[in-house]
Amino acid sequence: MLFTPKVVSFSVRFGMLEGLPIHVTNQNGQAPISSTNKPLAPQVRSNGIDVAQFTPPRRLRTDEIPQIVDDFRLAARIAIEAGFDGVEIHGAHGYLIDQFLKDQVNDRTDKYGGSLENWDSNPETLGIYLAESLKKYGILYCHMVEPRMKIIGEMHETARSLVPMRKAFKGTFIVAGGYNREDGNKALAENHTD
Repeated sequence: MLFTPKVVSFSVRFGMLEGLPIHVTNQNGQAPISSTNKPLAPQVRSNGIDVAQFTPPRRLRTDEIPQIVDDFRLAARIAIEAGFDGVEIHGAHGYLIDQFLKDQVNDRTDKYGGSLENWDSNPETLGIYLAESLKKYGILYCHMVEPRMKIIGEMHETARSLVPMRKAFKGTFIVAGGYNREDGNKALAENHTD
C-alpha cells in the first residue's frame, strides 16, 4: 500500500516575489504585518490594464515577534493533533519569514535585522546559513526553488545553484523551479535533489 503523507502548509504573506508585489487580503481591515512599514508602489497587473494597490504594511513591534513565532508553533501543533503527518512553513516568496530575511524589505535596526543570523544580501551565503541552521532542529526536509525561476513560467540562465545549500542541509532536499522531465531526472542523477 502506498503511503501518502498528509502535510498542511501555512504562512503569513505580504511583500514581493522578485520585486513583484503579492496580493494580500487583510483580515478585519487591518494592515498586513511585516518586518517593515515601507509601502509597495502600485503595480500594473498581468493584463496590462488594471493597477493593483497595496495597503501599507504595519511593522511588527519587537515585543510582538515572539508571539508570532509562538503562533506558528501552536498552528503546527494543532495540525499534528488534527491528524496531519507534518507541517511545511513557507519562508520564501514574500511570506513573513522571507520579509525578515531580505534586506530589500527588512530595514529593522533591532535584533530582528542587521546581522547574517537575521538576513543577508548574498542569497547563497544566506541559503547556506539557513540550511545549516535547519538541520540543528531535526527538520525532515528542506524545499527550495532554483534561482533560475524568477516568476511562474519564466526561466533564465544563472550561474547560481542550490547545490551549496544541498550540501549544507544533509537531509532530504527538494527542489522546484521550472523543471521538465529531462531537467528533473538530471537533477536527481547529479544528486542535486532527492
